[in-house]
Amino acid sequence: MKAGKVTQNAGKAGAGVFSGIGLSKPAQRALANRGINTLRQLSKFTVEEILELHGIGKTAIPVLKRTLRSAGLSFKKKDVSPVSKKKTGSVDEYLASLPTDAGSTLSIVRKAIISAAPDAEENISYGIPFYRYSGHLAAFAYFRSHCSLVTMSYHVIRKFRDKLKPYKISGTTIQFPHDEPVPSVLVKKIIKTRLEENTLKSAEGKNKKEKTKRQK
Repeated sequence: MKAGKVTQNAGKAGAGVFSGIGLSKPAQRALANRGINTLRQLSKFTVEEILELHGIGKTAIPVLKRTLRSAGLSFKKKDVSPVSKKKTGSVDEYLASLPTDAGSTLSIVRKAIISAAPDAEENISYGIPFYRYSGHLAAFAYFRSHCSLVTMSYHVIRKFRDKLKPYKISGTTIQFPHDEPVPSVLVKKIIKTRLEENTLKSAEGKNKKEKTKRQK
């Protein structure tokens, strides 16, 4: 019975198909902000593209896959390339596995991130280079059609709106050509803003815990 209802809602905008399937509120907002309001719209994206959206975690994907299947739909299949088949264990290996232009471009982005946040933790997470400092900080990734800088902050997108006009914005992600990196000066400003956000959020969390302890 439930599957039938989902199928009926698959092509209707605003049908609320994502509100009653066990998907978190942040994930629902991420889809809505990307303009994804129906299952048919969702089926036009790959899993990797959905994971790019801030608010979407790995736990959301099985829920979305199950809901798509119940409507006779599925995620768009990712273009298979030699790069996508390689397993990368470090950022150096990740960059080395890319086409020359994209590898050079993302190396410049990486250098800017490290320069602005030298104490941030760098590793591979969700299959892409990921940075953490008092929580998730930023990430970057290669796709066949573009490169991405994931800012993980709507505040950053709003703050640098004018400087980001040349780029396509998807949620909190900045998309740019393989051979044209986002200017290092701008990347550094973005990362420093993210550091400020995370530092403030961390301090507020500590103050809240201390206040709770005093009240007990």
